[in-house]
Amino acid sequence: MGFDLFMAVVAIVAASLLTWRILRWYVAPFAAAGDTPSGDKAPSAADSAAQAQPPSPSDATHDALRSFIIAAVLTIPALLINVLHNIILHGLTPSSVSSMSLPLWTANSWLQVIVITPVLFYCGTPIAVEGWLSLTRHAPDLNTLIAGGAGAAYIYSLALTIMAPILPTDPEGPYFGFAGLAVTLALLGRLLEMRALLRHGRATPRWGLPAEQWHSRRVSAPASVERYYRLTMFVVPTALIATTWAFALFIVFGPQPRLARAVVIGFSVLMVAGLALAATKVVVAWKLLHA
Repeated sequence: MGFDLFMAVVAIVAASLLTWRILRWYVAPFAAAGDTPSGDKAPSAADSAAQAQPPSPSDATHDALRSFIIAAVLTIPALLINVLHNIILHGLTPSSVSSMSLPLWTANSWLQVIVITPVLFYCGTPIAVEGWLSLTRHAPDLNTLIAGGAGAAYIYSLALTIMAPILPTDPEGPYFGFAGLAVTLALLGRLLEMRALLRHGRATPRWGLPAEQWHSRRVSAPASVERYYRLTMFVVPTALIATTWAFALFIVFGPQPRLARAVVIGFSVLMVAGLALAATKVVVAWKLLHA
């Protein structure tokens, strides 16, 4: 009892300190400057290197379309297998179907590793790069959430696959299909974003989200972009803080195995928030395309 109380105090204090750090790191720099997180900051060396020789708009859009198609083709079967296994596991099927089972080969986690690895490390490379650059600019965005959540889900699922005899059994894992879904939806939003920017006369295939980036090129920011930007400013730090507290509370008060469940709930919060922003981005970009 005494040790549990000690761990609870440690977890709450650690989560509180990390929450304060997130708020200070994310909000304070641009709030003090009276600007947006990624407004007029000087570009970092990584940004300059990434933008030194940008691809042509048509080539960039073609690459984005190819990455999305590959990711979708590879993700859909893995996601369906994950969903069907969970439906059968929880008995959510009709009585006439509940006794059915999927072929044994569909439960092979290594097959999902082979299918989803290219989605994350080939198709999802732009998401990871943009997520990291946004993080270094103190302006994490949906790419940061998707890269963090999908990456954690992939690593956790890979650990379940490699060390299955050692780690506690997770009846709902692995989560490769859901990691692929997050990356694929983010790629779809990125593709539509590029096409919308080209349609509105911008050669750079990125929003950068803040409306200032539109104004700097004498292009008015649509109201939907500004609303999406404000939504991102609220959702991203909220998701990071929620992840911190969910992990801390589950690792102390959650059911056993606590560490595994804390990791799952942590990357689930990141992916749900990232998926919500990605879906919103898809809708916004679609409307701009057909404006």
